Amino acid sequence: MRLSIKSFIISVLLFVFVQNLSAQMMIKATGDVFNLPELSAVIVEQDKKIVVIATMAHMRPADYKDIDLENNDQIFMANGKKIKSVKQLKNMYNELAVGDKLKMAVKRGDENQLVSFAKADPEDLPKMKIQTKTLTPEEAAEMEKNGGGMKIMRKTVGPDGKVKTEINGKEVDKKDD
Repeated sequence: MRLSIKSFIISVLLFVFVQNLSAQMMIKATGDVFNLPELSAVIVEQDKKIVVIATMAHMRPADYKDIDLENNDQIFMANGKKIKSVKQLKNMYNELAVGDKLKMAVKRGDENQLVSFAKADPEDLPKMKIQTKTLTPEEAAEMEKNGGGMKIMRKTVGPDGKVKTEINGKEVDKKDD
């Protein structure tokens, strides 16, 4: 089967755009927020526990796709040390050299398990940006009122080249995003 040049270019553009879907999340956290880049996981402190609150497996590099870390997993140990804060986990991760293993003990429901992976070279990882903001009490109340504090935006390009924007699963006009 032979593709025309135009079909091939559209397919490549669609693939590149789909690989770079943007997701924005508003996350309510009282302490540090840590993006664990190899696992595309956002980790926060909730009720004195270290919790995975967002995982984006589709953004993980191929070598990390099968690692079993999910939303709501509680991290309580890393490399044999009890973890008491996100800052402690972040510091431990930052001290690792590329290729060193991070072994995390996580609790999921009533079961404990070990999640292990090698630290990757940052140049080989997908680029993500976490932006934090301290909310006023009014902003926090409004965020709670509007869906519990999470906003997920997805942009896709259709075969006709038009960009479709969705926020929390609802299509919006471009001027609204």
